[in-house]
Amino acid sequence: MSKILKTSQNRSLLIVGHSHSTAIHNAASHLKRDGIVEVDCDIIQLFGRYPDFSNEENGEIVYNASLIEEISKNFDKRSTKLIAFPLYGSEYYMICFPNTTRQFDIMVPGHDKVAKDVELVPFEIVYEMAREKYKKYIGIIPYIQNKLNCEAVYILPPPPTESSTTILNHIAAQSKDIAQRYASLTSGQLYNSWLTYARAAKDICKEQNIRLFAPPARALTSDGYLQPHLVQDAVHGNIHYGAMVFQDLIDHFFDDNT
Repeated sequence: MSKILKTSQNRSLLIVGHSHSTAIHNAASHLKRDGIVEVDCDIIQLFGRYPDFSNEENGEIVYNASLIEEISKNFDKRSTKLIAFPLYGSEYYMICFPNTTRQFDIMVPGHDKVAKDVELVPFEIVYEMAREKYKKYIGIIPYIQNKLNCEAVYILPPPPTESSTTILNHIAAQSKDIAQRYASLTSGQLYNSWLTYARAAKDICKEQNIRLFAPPARALTSDGYLQPHLVQDAVHGNIHYGAMVFQDLIDHFFDDNT
């Protein structure tokens, strides 16, 4: 794992998110146990507990009251310095498997690499889908900031692995039928989808004045994929990647001068 210097602060980080939360929390727990950091890290795992924490009622976004209460209680219980939100990070992967045998790739502006012999989909179509998905969920961040008067940040998920074998193994573990139908899926198709969803998340964060943490540059290959030694599966970083993200959070929010 990356080395993280101790901090004289004895404050707490709360992670609220989905599957990409696990690597960060596990890394933080190991580093705390080994005496490398002095920051406590709690987690509220949304997957399975709060499957749909945001709904629209009478034209307004309403957040799950039980989730808001749990976040508030955790915040009050500890001297919480920061709440980090790695929300819905794998949608870009899931949209690559529509219920059809036809594969597609996205024409991302400024990125001219696309798969051959597949349907090309305009960037704007997928971008607007991503905005619609993310807008009502990422909006919980400023809501919590205003309610608790706290610092909060959105954690952008890592890009996919460049390994086609890892991608196909990941698909096969979920469904051998899908793996057979999408045996020619390339890492480039996943990467273009990730770029599109990342662009939507970044734009929403900018519009709503939400601080965004992108994947650490040192975690990426020269082509923008996740470094092989940091890969957990097709779309998730492992505990070493989690340690890098945690280190960045420490450096920005928990140094001795804050």
